[in-house]
Amino acid sequence: MGDGFAVDVSALRSDVARWTDWSSRLTAEDGGLASTLDAWAFSDQPGFEQVRADYIAKLGHLRREVSAGSRAMQAIADRLDEVASAYEEAEAQTEAIVERAGS
Repeated sequence: MGDGFAVDVSALRSDVARWTDWSSRLTAEDGGLASTLDAWAFSDQPGFEQVRADYIAKLGHLRREVSAGSRAMQAIADRLDEVASAYEEAEAQTEAIVERAGS
């Protein structure tokens, strides 16, 4: 930066990529969750219908948590990106001011 100080935004950009990657991974894993419990797996066991109902309920809860986690991670990535952009903009403005003052 023109005032002798600089912020290395590459670390922020690296973190943006990391958080975005985790968000994408969670989204992909959510898509891979089985939405049903195969009837043949336990259909001969007493109480299968309750097991299946419990499975579907827990699966719904898990999907909501995974989705919330994915959104939270993407929100962190978005905020880090905004901060990195703000640093870059401030640096450019400061350099312009210093350059004008020096000429």
